[in-house]
Amino acid sequence: MEDQREALRKIITTLAMKNEEIQSFIYSLKQMLLNVEANSAKVQEDLEAEFQSLFSLLEELKEGMLMKIKQDRASRTYELQNQLAACTRALESSEELLETANQTLQATDSEDFPQAAKQIKDGVTMAPAFRLSLKAKVSDNMSHLMVDFAQERQMLQALKFLPGLKFDMKYMNFRVKACNKAVAGEFSEPVTLETPAFMFRLDASTSHQNLRVDDLSVEWDAMGGKVQDIKAREKDGKGRTASPVNSPARGTPSPKRMPSGRGGRDRFTAESYTVL
Repeated sequence: MEDQREALRKIITTLAMKNEEIQSFIYSLKQMLLNVEANSAKVQEDLEAEFQSLFSLLEELKEGMLMKIKQDRASRTYELQNQLAACTRALESSEELLETANQTLQATDSEDFPQAAKQIKDGVTMAPAFRLSLKAKVSDNMSHLMVDFAQERQMLQALKFLPGLKFDMKYMNFRVKACNKAVAGEFSEPVTLETPAFMFRLDASTSHQNLRVDDLSVEWDAMGGKVQDIKAREKDGKGRTASPVNSPARGTPSPKRMPSGRGGRDRFTAESYTVL
C-alpha cells in the first residue's frame, strides 16, 4: 500500500511539473502570438515605407524627365514658329512683288515702264524671300528622349526579403591602419565582424609577447613589453631565469625596413597596429 502511495505521489509530482511546463509553454505561445502581430505590423510598416520611398523617387525622376521633354518641345516649337512666321511674311511680300510685276508688264504706258521695272528689280533684290534659309533650324525627331527601362524593370522584379539573416546576433563595423613613430598608413576598408558581444576588449594574455595591448589598441613594442615584465619578475625572484639567447625579445625581432629587389626601394613594415 505504501509503495503504491509513493508511486502515486511521484505521478502527481510528475504531472504537476508537466502541467507547469505546459502552462509556461502556453504563456510563451500566447506571448509569441502577440509578438507575431507586433512584429508583422512593424515589418509591414517598414516594407510600405521602403516602397513609398521607391514610389517617391520614381515620381521625382518622372517629373524631371517630363520637364526635360517639355523644355525641349518648347524650344523646338519656338524656333519653328519663328521660322514659320518669317517665311509667311516673305511669301506675302513676294506675292505682292509678283502681282506688281505682272501689272507693270501688262501696262500700255511705255513712258513709266522703265521706272516701274527698276523699282520692281530693286524690290526683288531686297525681298526677304531671297534672304531666307529654307532649311529648318531644328529637327522634329525626339528619339534622343526615348527611354528603355527593361534592365531597371528586371532589377525591380528581383526585389525580395534580405537573405541569410541571423537573429540574436550582433555585428560590429571597424577599420584598421598601420603606423609607426614616423608615419601612418591609410585606413583599411570597413569590415563587418559577426560577434556575440557588441563591445569587446583585446586580451593581452594571449597576444604576441612584443605587442603592447591596451584594451582597444595594439602597439608593437620593439623593446618587448612582456620581456620587461618578465625581467621585473625575475628580479623579484618570481620568474624563471632566461638566458639572453632564449630571450623572447631576441626570438621575435621588431619589424624593420627590409630591402626589396626593386630599384633600392624599401618595403615599409608597420610597427603599430591600431583598431578604431
